Amino acid sequence: MKFTFFISFVLTLVVASCSSDTPHVEVAVNQDLTSQKKEVPVDVLPTKLLKMNLEGMVCQMGCGGAIRKELNATKAVANCDFDFEEDRAVDLAMISFDENKITAEKIIDIVSEMNGGQFDVGSVTIEPLKE
Repeated sequence: MKFTFFISFVLTLVVASCSSDTPHVEVAVNQDLTSQKKEVPVDVLPTKLLKMNLEGMVCQMGCGGAIRKELNATKAVANCDFDFEEDRAVDLAMISFDENKITAEKIIDIVSEMNGGQFDVGSVTIEPLKE
């Protein structure tokens, strides 16, 4: 009886999942917990503040988030903030970074090449950060 119920339950799940329009995510589970990789946050001690005018931002959440994510992946950027206003042609990005790990030119290249060149970098200033 329990076996029949179990088979019925499994078949119901299979049929329901096949007919659903909901996207599915497959999750692989590693049985050996000692071999799992864990990402550890990297502490970045910023030494410079890069301010750059940006054209091409359409929203702070999407565009700003994408820029922040791309720059954080360098593990050399401590903070990335924006002075953004909707429908304003030029917005401001303020990026604090460790000059020993990345150059301002590399940051500008990364932002300029994102999304097929969506963002145009205008005037740039670089200031030392005080400890």
